[in-house]
Amino acid sequence: MSDLKEAIKRGIKKIRCLMKRIRRWIRRRLGHPNPEDDMAFMTTAVDGLKTVVTIVGAGLGVWGAINLLEGYGGDNPAANAHVR
Repeated sequence: MSDLKEAIKRGIKKIRCLMKRIRRWIRRRLGHPNPEDDMAFMTTAVDGLKTVVTIVGAGLGVWGAINLLEGYGGDNPAANAHVR
């Protein structure tokens, strides 16, 4: 049982080390001047996601409004005269 616990601890430690290396690589690729500045990276990412969510929400709102307005076209009974 203790061998399993030790193996799990070693695996977690390797994953943490790998995640740290990935974060450093991403920061270097994005050109951050200070690789230890995590908050600047997170702030930039959150700002970008806010913009994307706002644009998607606005698009869905416009789409919904258009669909609502299209639904009111069947209110005219004279438009259905050809069916009788």
